[in-house]
Amino acid sequence: MKTDFFQFRFNKYSQNGEDGILEALIEGIGLTNGYFVEFGAWDGRRYSNCCYFYEKGWKGCFIEANPARFRSLVANFPDKSILKLNVFVEEEGKNSLDHILASQGVSHLDMLSVDIDSDDLAVWEGVRQYLPKILVIEYNPTIPFDTRYKNPKGKPYGNSGLSILEASNHKGYGLIEGTQTNLIFVRNEIIDDSGLVRKRLQEIKDQLNLARFFFGLDGMLLQERARLWDNGITEFYRVPWTNYLALQPIPKVLRRYMDKKGAVYHARVVISLFFAFCRNPFEFCRFLRYVARIQSRNAIDESEEEPIS
Repeated sequence: MKTDFFQFRFNKYSQNGEDGILEALIEGIGLTNGYFVEFGAWDGRRYSNCCYFYEKGWKGCFIEANPARFRSLVANFPDKSILKLNVFVEEEGKNSLDHILASQGVSHLDMLSVDIDSDDLAVWEGVRQYLPKILVIEYNPTIPFDTRYKNPKGKPYGNSGLSILEASNHKGYGLIEGTQTNLIFVRNEIIDDSGLVRKRLQEIKDQLNLARFFFGLDGMLLQERARLWDNGITEFYRVPWTNYLALQPIPKVLRRYMDKKGAVYHARVVISLFFAFCRNPFEFCRFLRYVARIQSRNAIDESEEEPIS
């Protein structure tokens, strides 16, 4: 079986076609009536990668840390055979996924969905006992696929596809499919036995037509395949996953590539510092203190150098 699962995508509860992709994948590897775990599960329905399979007869566990969302989750799933936990999953310790599932008597895991908008990769790296047959894990699609980036602990930045891929490969998983928000992995022995075809990150980028952000040599923030840009709107760009419009970070008057550091260059530096101060005075003062520390450290290093005789 050598199937491109992207063509089967559809949503009943999922966000970007994962319901259809996973249904075709699960049928392809002959997995029926499995056991799932999903965290953060929200209310168990909104953007869920597992609710569709609960309705098809799967058992499982929903984990949600937010108390308000957890109350909605409990209301949506009165079925007592479904485990519902209000806990914040962490990389290690008593709140690690391994410890949580073991304490609840879970025997095995067929599908794991990880979606916490932050430390997804760190938590996945901490899983050692409950390794699923299928992994669905969130990534940040605006980070280029040739870039390694792991979310700083507790920050809402996300992880790069490359870092997740390398960690999953190390655990014995191969990449099978990807959507705008999730990468889907399967254990290598299942891939080999079922004749599945692994995908490269570049293939996923190409099929999704993902936007990329980068700077021009003049300091303009550019977005690949941006609809606003295509319509002649160059001073605004849309922030991913939101309806926010943001201004170009560098004022148009300062956008110019200069290879000589003359009077005009230094004037532009002064203007840019002024704009930075007006935008965020507190952060600007922290920046000045940082520069002062660097200068002081360099002066000390120079004074300690032995003279050349």
